[in-house]
Order: sequence, then C-alpha cells, then structure tokens
Amino acid sequence: ILEAWGWRKNIELAMFAKKFGYKHYFLSKSNTPHNIALLCHIAPKKVIFHKKGFHHSLIQAYFNHKNNQFALLGVHLSPVNEGIRFREAKKIIHVGKKYPNSVIIGDFNSLAPNDRYNKIKLIRLFKKNNIIKFGNKRIEIREMKKFFQSGFVDTVKLFSNKGIRYTAPTKRRAGEKHVAN
Repeated sequence: ILEAWGWRKNIELAMFAKKFGYKHYFLSKSNTPHNIALLCHIAPKKVIFHKKGFHHSLIQAYFNHKNNQFALLGVHLSPVNEGIRFREAKKIIHVGKKYPNSVIIGDFNSLAPNDRYNKIKLIRLFKKNNIIKFGNKRIEIREMKKFFQSGFVDTVKLFSNKGIRYTAPTKRRAGEKHVAN
C-alpha cells in the first residue's frame, strides 16, 4: 500500500490488516504524510525503513520462503521532478543490488520507455496543463532507464500472459487525469 496517508501502525494499518486477513504489517513513516505500508502473509526475516535521501521513504523487506530468498522494496518516488527521482532510483538500485532476487514495487511517478503513449501529444498536454514533473520540453524517463539498465525488469510485462507490453496507459488509467494517454 502506498500513500497510507497519515496512517498509524497500531490503529489504521492494524485495522486494515485485520479486516483483510494479513498477519504481518509494517509502516514506513515517510518524510511526507504519504507513509508506505507493507502487508504480507509471509513473515519477513528483516524489515528496514529508509527516509534519508527520499522524498517519501523506502520500505525494504527480506523473505525466506520455501528455500526461496528474495527482497521486496516498496517505493514511492518523488512527484516533484526527474532529477530527484533519478537520485532516489540510484539509492534504490544500490539497496536492491545487495540482495539477489529483489523486487521493486510502488509508485515511480514516472513514465517508462516501453509504455505506450504518444510523446508529442503528451508533451503538448503537459504544457497545456502546466505539468512539469515528467519534463517540459521532452519526456524525462532517466530513472526508469536506470532501473532497466541495472538489470531490473517490468514484472507486469514479464509475468503477463495477456501480452501486455506496457504499464501505462491502461483502461483503468485513461483520460486527462492520467495524462499518459
């Protein structure tokens, strides 16, 4: 869960976890009200919370389940601009590379190079609506490229059996509110 807006671990998160049957739950207190929550049925071996150098925060959980070891990194990258997100991406990659089988999940506040959108139409729409978080003269995708160049893959694309080749736009994320059309 991203943007656990103002939630407290032992109140809102505990109630949510109980309602949906999660035994294990953790809350990363962010530098903003956008806290990051992790709910899981498998008990993690270790959970680490990172705030320094992040607009919001990063939650890092290590699991050992049925002799499979993996790390889950829950992120919410800065909505401000590409430069900040790029610095955050480098920190996340550094953390993720320390542990094989890392999965990074969350809100990247970015477009990816493999997302299907009309770049010219999108830049015009950004300018019209004074949206600069994705760039103002060209679409900025440096942090997503950094993740891919570092060996991480888009798991929606990787595990999709329906031939999905992109994560935005989708039928559920269409229209001017989701400008990646």
